[in-house]
Amino acid sequence: IQIEKAFSPEFRNRLDGVITFNSLDEDNIFKVAEKTLNEVRDMLKTKNVLLTVTNAAKKLMADKGFDSEMGARPMKRVIQDLIKKPIAKEIVVGDLKDGGRVRVDVNKNDEITLKYTSQEEIDAKKEAKKLAKENINEEV
Repeated sequence: IQIEKAFSPEFRNRLDGVITFNSLDEDNIFKVAEKTLNEVRDMLKTKNVLLTVTNAAKKLMADKGFDSEMGARPMKRVIQDLIKKPIAKEIVVGDLKDGGRVRVDVNKNDEITLKYTSQEEIDAKKEAKKLAKENINEEV
């Protein structure tokens, strides 16, 4: 054990225990990505924005957010750069000013893509469905 080489017996006797950290496996890295994305979802809820992320996008972010030396520490930066910053811009000056939806996916070039649907579009689709349903009921 390295601890015996690095520390004197007097210091080691003061320790309550030794915790061994294993490297993260792919499943753990994916869970870190999901946890970080859930934090982003919670923040977006306050702005009336719904975030959906495909498994392909989660996997790509997990791959980009993991470093063999640093573990999953880069994950927050990856999600910040690929998701949070572009969405923040849309909330301030774009389609998401009044809320809406964001779908995060991966394109053919293995790049993250974001598709925005404004609250206005969502409301218009709901209204169109409602009118179509009323017209069907009137015809019957």
